Amino acid sequence: MVGKTSRMDAATLDPSKVVVCLRGTGQGFHGKLFVVPREGAQIGRMPDCNILLNHPTISRYHCRIDVSPEGARVKDLGSVNGTWVNGTMGMESWLHQGDVLRIGEVNFVIEIKSLAELNPSKPPVATPPVDTVTTRLMGVRDGKSRPIKYEHLKQGERPSQMTRLADLFRGRNR
Repeated sequence: MVGKTSRMDAATLDPSKVVVCLRGTGQGFHGKLFVVPREGAQIGRMPDCNILLNHPTISRYHCRIDVSPEGARVKDLGSVNGTWVNGTMGMESWLHQGDVLRIGEVNFVIEIKSLAELNPSKPPVATPPVDTVTTRLMGVRDGKSRPIKYEHLKQGERPSQMTRLADLFRGRNR
């Protein structure tokens, strides 16, 4: 079958002694190391994914990596841009040390490390810290930029993003 390697070819793993990692090689992920938890990881753009990859070519729920004594296995979850292992697109494939896993258009190298290789003082994390960016919509009147105000809301309430965007286009900036 295209895109499948047999379990016989996959390295046997002891999940209590080794960890599967994805090392980014480009597209904004160069050098970043993502650790797949023992119970496996769902990968995609949604916040509830174990490994969150915010990239336009990655589907909301793109693929899943499972780790068992038989080896590490990636399964595509019906993504738009596909999951590729060493240049071959597939729905399910076994992963080996040094394989190139392409998720959307983002490449990762598979690293299978012993727990001793990882820094014991810093436990492995499935996802890197996310930088939070806040966008503040500004209205322009008389050539001056100022925040859009919402007097009708109770203290602490925020308008929805759609309301804010619609008001910006309508020119409301009181």
